[in-house]
Amino acid sequence: MSGVREHRLEGLVDRIYGAVSDPACWGGVLQEVAEAANARGALMFAVTPVVQGFWSPSAEDLIDWALGDGSHLHNPRPDRAMRVGSGHAITESDLFSQEELERDPFNAEMIGRLGYRWEAGGVFGDIELNESGNGADGGSGRQ
Repeated sequence: MSGVREHRLEGLVDRIYGAVSDPACWGGVLQEVAEAANARGALMFAVTPVVQGFWSPSAEDLIDWALGDGSHLHNPRPDRAMRVGSGHAITESDLFSQEELERDPFNAEMIGRLGYRWEAGGVFGDIELNESGNGADGGSGRQ
């Protein structure tokens, strides 16, 4: 992974698990994720009965645009990502051909107005814990 700042990953996993129990921490934790990955920002959406989102402060411009001026545009990424299924790291190149990206109005606006160009992400499922707090496979549940 080019550009990943491995020295910044140390301790980050524990802070991620801490944010699970204190959602107010997600903004700061996602900022650390973005900085460790040498990325402009980091976002996470939980799809439960209600969609809930968290993002790094450095991604505020994207969120403001998506909920404001860009709200009329359909973002096809979540639908495509859900088709891949959980447990896979994916990039936009895994979801779309170059031609699709060039024709997509959401993509054109996101690049043109904000300068965001590349995207990576994943769909993650729930981790089932047993009564002792371990994962169903007997591990710690951290996957």
